[in-house]
Amino acid sequence: MKQISQSIGLIIQFPHLTYIRYAPNIRCCIISQFPYMIHYQVDEDNQCIYIIAILHMRRRSKR
Repeated sequence: MKQISQSIGLIIQFPHLTYIRYAPNIRCCIISQFPYMIHYQVDEDNQCIYIIAILHMRRRSKR
């Protein structure tokens, strides 16, 4: 949990540090030391950051 909190703090301080990975304007931040990625969106008009998901990067989806 500590790494997730640190990554969210980094996103709050520097929301444009990561690149846009998906449309519409969804950015991804890799959590260090864990195979998780935070997907988030920056709302410039309302000055908000929306956490869309925190996903495990090594899981395979069932088809």
